[in-house]
Amino acid sequence: MHFDLWTLALQTINIVILVWLLSRFLYRPLLAVVDGRRAEIQRMRDDADRAKREASELRAEAAAAATASAAERGQLVAQAQAIARQAAEAEMAKASDEIRKLKDDAAAEIARAQRDAEDELTSTASALAVDVARRLLQRLPADAGFASFLAGLCDEARRLPPQLRDGFKGETALVSPATLTAEDLATARTALEAAFGFPLTLTPRVDASLQAGLELRATHAAISNNWKADLEQIAEDLRRDSRHPDSPIRLAQPVPGDR
Repeated sequence: MHFDLWTLALQTINIVILVWLLSRFLYRPLLAVVDGRRAEIQRMRDDADRAKREASELRAEAAAAATASAAERGQLVAQAQAIARQAAEAEMAKASDEIRKLKDDAAAEIARAQRDAEDELTSTASALAVDVARRLLQRLPADAGFASFLAGLCDEARRLPPQLRDGFKGETALVSPATLTAEDLATARTALEAAFGFPLTLTPRVDASLQAGLELRATHAAISNNWKADLEQIAEDLRRDSRHPDSPIRLAQPVPGDR
């Protein structure tokens, strides 16, 4: 077999040029494409791994959030129950206070009504006693009543201490429920001057509110022996006894005092 060296050389040169051209314009771009594709695939794998990790993290966060939400929900429920319980207790305490206040007010109102009723009964009894006393006094002889009250007034004058007795050395009013006759005034002057131990300057006065009896009124002292004072003392005793039933009833006594 015969070989042409020139032909072989030319074929070799053609092959070298073809290889260089393929390497320059086909193989390198193809490698670049392959590398780019490989890099894209790797990037896609990395993105998938990252997405998987993020999904796992998101699931973990969701589970943690669900756990936290459940715990928070339980805490909120407990707080709501505590608040409701405190509100209920506060309302019960408020209602209890209001009930206690209503009971206290009712008790106070009942006590006040009872006191008012007792005072009204006492006033009615006092008025009845005054009316009974007035009617009984009308049955007594005028001179007998006058003599009795004058004797009591003289007894009280004798019991006065000296400093109070001196208070009657000036002008003194002899008060009676009705106008005294000249004879009664003279009798009273004689008896009272004997009781005091010194002359008196008596001025007769009339005060119908005394009901019956006599009263001596000086500038700074007074003594009385009359039914008005007795009835006022009895009324006060009745009022006191209505609040303290065990207290003994005291009869009024003629008592000196400043005016």
